[in-house]
Amino acid sequence: PNTKTIPTNYKISTDGYCGPNHGICPNNKCCSKYGYCGITNEYCGEGCQRDYGNCGKITKPTNSMGNTSLPVSSDACGPGVAVCATGLCCSKYGYCGSTESYCGAGCQREYGYC
Repeated sequence: PNTKTIPTNYKISTDGYCGPNHGICPNNKCCSKYGYCGITNEYCGEGCQRDYGNCGKITKPTNSMGNTSLPVSSDACGPGVAVCATGLCCSKYGYCGSTESYCGAGCQREYGYC
């Protein structure tokens, strides 16, 4: 397989910047050609820095029915509630956020990014 391993001596970025002086993007985010972490095509498309994050096509979260009929939220999320706004994970407790407590174990990928 054609996979690339990111060296473990790279630090995880905590300030939204990425690249040689800032580290790798957290939570499977992409590192743009300008050195910012994000999840839209502006970050993940042309010029994306593979050494510092994911690159490639990004898909929007959908609810478990396979559509986006639920509202978008930056607060509460989950079945019958909402889908998290772009870039946010839906925690196992049903809240949107971008830290490991939201995006880690129990993250609800049907309602946000994980």
